[in-house]
Amino acid sequence: MPQKKTKDENILIIDSKTMFLKRALEKLLSEKDIKKSQYQQLKRACETALTSITKDIQTSRISESSILPSTDQQSINAEKYFLPFELACTSNHPRMVDTSLDCLQKLLLHGHLLGSIADPIDPSKLLIDRIVSTICMCFRGVQTEEQVELQIIKALLTIMTSQVIEIHQRSVLQIIKTCFNIYLTSRSKINEATAQGSLSQMLNGIFSKMEQKMVFLNERRKQYQEDSTIITSNNIDQENVSTIVNEILDELVERICYDEATQKTKDTTLSTNEIIEDTQATQEEFHNGRSRNGLDSQSTSDPSSTKSTMSNSLSADELSADNSFKNAYYVFRALCKLSDRDIKDKTNTDPKTNLDLKSRIFSLRLIMQILQTSGPIFRSSEDFLYIIKTYLCVSLSRNGVSSIPELFEMALFNFVELLDKFKSYLKIQIEVC
Repeated sequence: MPQKKTKDENILIIDSKTMFLKRALEKLLSEKDIKKSQYQQLKRACETALTSITKDIQTSRISESSILPSTDQQSINAEKYFLPFELACTSNHPRMVDTSLDCLQKLLLHGHLLGSIADPIDPSKLLIDRIVSTICMCFRGVQTEEQVELQIIKALLTIMTSQVIEIHQRSVLQIIKTCFNIYLTSRSKINEATAQGSLSQMLNGIFSKMEQKMVFLNERRKQYQEDSTIITSNNIDQENVSTIVNEILDELVERICYDEATQKTKDTTLSTNEIIEDTQATQEEFHNGRSRNGLDSQSTSDPSSTKSTMSNSLSADELSADNSFKNAYYVFRALCKLSDRDIKDKTNTDPKTNLDLKSRIFSLRLIMQILQTSGPIFRSSEDFLYIIKTYLCVSLSRNGVSSIPELFEMALFNFVELLDKFKSYLKIQIEVC
C-alpha cells in the first residue's frame, strides 16, 4: 500500500513546486529601484503573480490523509507566471536581470517550465521560443555584466541539454549565436571559458541526438516494413485457405448428391435440407476454427487499422527525427559560414583583439569537434556532404593558405579530419584544397 505523507512532508512538496517563483518574485519586489516609474509595470506583474501563487498554494494543499499525488499534480503551471520574469529581463537592471535568469534556469532545470504551450502573444510559436528570445536579449554585448553573462550561459545550456524541452531551428541557432558572442566579447576569462565549454557540450548533444533518433527511426521503418509484409502475407494466406475450403465443400456436396441419386436401395439417406445443414455446419466449424486460431479477419485486428496505428507512430518518430536533423544541419551550416567570414582588419593578426579572426578560429575548432565525433548518419548524409562541399571546403582552401599560424593550424586539422572520414566522397574537393 502507498505510504501516507505527513503534514510537514505535504507542505514540503508544495514548497518545492513554488519556492523558485515565490522567492524570485519577492526578491524582485524587494529591490529599491522597482518603485521607480519605469518599473511600475514590472512591480504590478510581480504582485499579481505573487497573489496568484499564494492562492495556488491554498487550493493545492494536500491533506494529511492523502497519498502522494501524481506527477501532473506535483508540477506547477509556471508558464502563466512568465510575464514578470520577462519584464525583469528586459529592464536592463543588472540585479533584476540576474534574479530573473536565476529563477528561470531553476524552473527549466527541474522541469517546471517547459514552454510547450502556444505563445499567448504569437500563437504560431511556442512559449519556449519566447523564453529563449527573452534570455538571449539579456546579452547586450560588451556592456553586459559578467554575472548576467554567466546566468545567460547557464539558462541556455539547461535548455539545450534538457530531455523534456523541445526547441528547434531558429531558437537553437539563437542560443548558439548568443553563447558564441559571449565567447567572443566577454571581458571575463571565466565566462569565455564557460561559453566555450557550454558550446562544446551543446554541439555534442545536438549531433548525438540526431544520430540516435535517425538510427531509431531507421529501425522503426524496417520493423514497419516487415510487419506490413507479414500482414499482407497473412491476408493472402487467408484468401488461399478460404478458396481451398470452398472447393472441398463444393466437391463434398456434389459427391453426396451423386451418392443419394445412385444409392436409393439404402435405408438411410440424406435429404437436400440435411445436406445444406451439414454443409453449413462444416463451414461454421471451419470459421470457428479460424477464430480460435486467430485467423478470422473479423476476430483479429483490421490490417488497415494496424497499418494506420503503426503509420501514426512512425509519423511522430519521423517528425522528431526530422527536427533533430534540421537542428544539426542548420548549426553545422552556420559554423561553416562563420569559418569563412570576412576579416575587416587584416593588419591585426592577434586573435585576442581581432574579433573577426577570433570568430574564424573558434568556428573551425567547433567544426573540427563535430567532424571528430561524427557518426554514421552524419558521414553518409547527402545534406551534410553538400554543406562540406559547398562551404567547408571553400573555407579550408582560403584559411589553409593564411599566414596567421592559429588559422592555418585549425584549417589543417579540419583537412586531416576530412581526409580521414570523407575521402571517398570528396575526391574533387580535396584535390582543390
